[in-house]
Amino acid sequence: MEISLEENILTMKLMNGVDSDKPEQPIVSDEMINVQKRLQHLYPGSHALKMFTEQEICMTLLKINLTKKTDLQSVLSSTIFNNNQLISESAIN
Repeated sequence: MEISLEENILTMKLMNGVDSDKPEQPIVSDEMINVQKRLQHLYPGSHALKMFTEQEICMTLLKINLTKKTDLQSVLSSTIFNNNQLISESAIN
């Protein structure tokens, strides 16, 4: 995992090995769809999430422009508290 912050751009690069003996799994899983929804909710128009799979490596690249401030009050107002767990409506399928 590599994480960097340059000129208010947060970049995270994650590389994982892929077992070539297992059948191919879809790149876009339910978990990734939830991550994309949360990013859109928290950083609308100021993020990019990409995934690549080549041979035996899966790479995930996330970039977030931190210069655009998120209005946390509006984010929290659309949040449901359920048994002490924080659940965002936009992160639910």
